[in-house]
Amino acid sequence: MKSIGTAYLVWCGCFLGVFGLHRLYTGNIVTAIIWFLTFGIFGIGQLVDLVLVPRLVRTANLGFEAAVRRVERNPPDRR
Repeated sequence: MKSIGTAYLVWCGCFLGVFGLHRLYTGNIVTAIIWFLTFGIFGIGQLVDLVLVPRLVRTANLGFEAAVRRVERNPPDRR
């Protein structure tokens, strides 16, 4: 499970010149690469993400929970 606090902490990586770590943390690989290559879409996307971080974390956690439920319903074969 992802944490909103941790996501905000890695968001602060932008102060060290590394943009998009919070998106990488929440599993948004493509947009993390875009943020990294464009300096957080020239800083605007990075600022917008201050508001979006809780939703990014919530979406990542919902995806994780769905994957766990799928595995519980259909456990892998143990041969």
